[in-house]
Amino acid sequence: MAAPTALPGFFEKRELIYAAQPAAAALRAQARRLLESGILEGALESFQRAGDVAGTAEVAEAARAAGDAFAYEAAHKALGKMPAPGEWVAVAETALAAGMLSFAYRAFEKADHQEGLERARRAMFEAGISQ
Repeated sequence: MAAPTALPGFFEKRELIYAAQPAAAALRAQARRLLESGILEGALESFQRAGDVAGTAEVAEAARAAGDAFAYEAAHKALGKMPAPGEWVAVAETALAAGMLSFAYRAFEKADHQEGLERARRAMFEAGISQ
């Protein structure tokens, strides 16, 4: 098993992303480390800055699999795509099953799925979470 790679620190990440002439290879490497660690928003930011459309699509897929409605939405926006309601419902169901109730609510809301919204509201109420 390979040794885990260190994640970039705040200043390292900031320096690379906001460089006047960022090195695409370094940005991609940073994005891969973040993606492998489940830090989807950071990976998305790095892939976008590198202009890596395939990497951005990987983030969208990882977000779908994780039920992360917010990263899913951001990745699709970066790709210039709009997920279908059925795709949103799938993300919502994954999030709901994982107990990520705000994520589930957001995805059901994007799908305009009233029954799902009601289930998410009920679960949030039972968990003491306000909308």
